[in-house]
Amino acid sequence: MHKIVLATPGKRFGAAVIDFIFFLLLLLGLFAASQAIFSSFPYVGELSQEIETESLRSGLYKVDSEGNVVPDVTGEEDQVYGDYTHYEEKLIYYYTVYLPSIDFEQYGGYDNYWYNVHILGLEDTRKEYGEYTLTAPSDQGDDYFEYQTSSDGQTLVDEIAVPKEMYYSGGNRENGLTEAGRSALRNFFYDPSGNNPSLFYNAVEHLSNTPTLYNLMTTYGAFQRAYPLAAAIAVAYPLYYLVIPLFFKNGETLAKKMFGLCLLSKIDFQIHKGQLVLRVLPLYFLAIIFILFLPEALAYLLLLAILFVSYMCALFSSDRKAIHDYVAGTKVIDAKKSLFYHDRAEQEEGEAIFKESIKRGSQIKEKGETIVEDEEKKKLDI
Repeated sequence: MHKIVLATPGKRFGAAVIDFIFFLLLLLGLFAASQAIFSSFPYVGELSQEIETESLRSGLYKVDSEGNVVPDVTGEEDQVYGDYTHYEEKLIYYYTVYLPSIDFEQYGGYDNYWYNVHILGLEDTRKEYGEYTLTAPSDQGDDYFEYQTSSDGQTLVDEIAVPKEMYYSGGNRENGLTEAGRSALRNFFYDPSGNNPSLFYNAVEHLSNTPTLYNLMTTYGAFQRAYPLAAAIAVAYPLYYLVIPLFFKNGETLAKKMFGLCLLSKIDFQIHKGQLVLRVLPLYFLAIIFILFLPEALAYLLLLAILFVSYMCALFSSDRKAIHDYVAGTKVIDAKKSLFYHDRAEQEEGEAIFKESIKRGSQIKEKGETIVEDEEKKKLDI
């Protein structure tokens, strides 16, 4: 009596994609709501204020006209994007004053000489630092700067280095920088196009990785992304993939209903509510754990990998089961082309009714044939 027709790969994949789109729309709405709720927490506001305060204290940031804390770069209305000395002052303060103030044990040796060697890329004449690797653009710094010298020819390694004379008019520092020199030095400190590394960019990146700001930003980021996303998934995933299917007789999602598909147990009877829960819980808990405890990019990558493998199993396995179908003991069938029962008792009752119907039909047929034969005999007798 059973007639089970598995869902075709096309319908299975189409329903999965549409379900995922519906789920994402629901997730995005709940994520926005969760973000608004988490952002309203006083603690989150305090974290934001601490981040802004620490950023401003570094000297690399400023408050713009709209009250936002932004990197302290000169505006585009200035055709030359500011003189290099604007950025030089910021960097000298950041490396030699601010960093020692937040962790003197780690940054206590960050003085003018350290700045000349590590940031401007000049020679380590004292041989204090041994082998080290400079990142761009510091590795080209000796093309732009050189140590100052005293009137008696002594190299002043403890004084901030100065641009080479070739960047000044007539090769004389008293004549001021040429326009080409100004542009070259400015781009070395800050490239307004953003196409090349610059000293200012490196400093801003370095600041974000200092323990003080990194811990603040990590905690703040968790309240802005990880926690709201985990909360949104905690509601959206069971709501769409568990609560909605529970409303339908055979565990359909909205897309499965649209495609005429439904769920069936592996023994070809209607599924139980517990099987719906088993289909949802494993990925549900994995998603929450990944987002809360793994780096954001790695969490998304692992979840996408699991979904991809699951879809591939559903499309190419002989029984067209996804990973959660194997866990829950379910299968996806074409409801319009299949005939199945709630349980074995219903099957036996249905088969009994069918047999009785067949028996009655046979009896009616025999009775009809008898009537026809009797009528034929009467006609012959006449």
